[in-house]
Amino acid sequence: MLKMLLVPIVVCCAYAFAGTTNPFEKRTPFQEATITYKISGTSEGTSTLYVKAYGNYLSEHEQTTMSMFGMDKKTDRLTLVTPEWIYTVDLDTRTGTKVSNFETYMQQEYTKLSPKEQKTVRRNARKMGTDFSRGLGGRIKFNAAMIHGYSCDKTTIAGMTSYTIHNTAVVLKMEGSVMGMSIKKEAVSIDKGAVGRTHFKLPENINITYDASADAMMKKQAAEMMQRLLHPLFK
Repeated sequence: MLKMLLVPIVVCCAYAFAGTTNPFEKRTPFQEATITYKISGTSEGTSTLYVKAYGNYLSEHEQTTMSMFGMDKKTDRLTLVTPEWIYTVDLDTRTGTKVSNFETYMQQEYTKLSPKEQKTVRRNARKMGTDFSRGLGGRIKFNAAMIHGYSCDKTTIAGMTSYTIHNTAVVLKMEGSVMGMSIKKEAVSIDKGAVGRTHFKLPENINITYDASADAMMKKQAAEMMQRLLHPLFK
């Protein structure tokens, strides 16, 4: 799981390269959508991603079954992303965690900069993201494939290959192997109709744990990353 989390960290840098608005505020090409996925490999099942406000709010409900030694292990998980928080909930145990949204911290750091400094950040960010991925044994190729009519960037790192809609965090295809477990997740349909608000509310009677130390660490990392982007290391 840790290896899979490296992908959004890499693209966070790589995507921040164009435009005059905040480059860390990524917008999906649709205001609302419901994306249905098929999951196969070591675990099999389905997942549904709900998108609202051009990707500022994301809610994914994933249900999978993993068969091992003649026994089935089922997982029922909800992930809710808001501009401020990321919640991960185990719907079976009714427990969950929340951490701050790292992209929000990056946005906040960016808005503190002068227009000249922001220009420097935009110039350096794409090269930094590419170099960072190479340092981890990975690579990024922008606009590498068309999936369901959307141009997708291909990121390969830590045994996983993912295709995300260009300049967004929305994955349309992911496959690879992590710790001996094969993973394949692929979007089978995209419905751009209205999405109900109920999908973006936490279920009742969920025990949510907040890790203040992890939150402070992310805030510090965002500040350090922004300072690194300010240095004109890339020509």
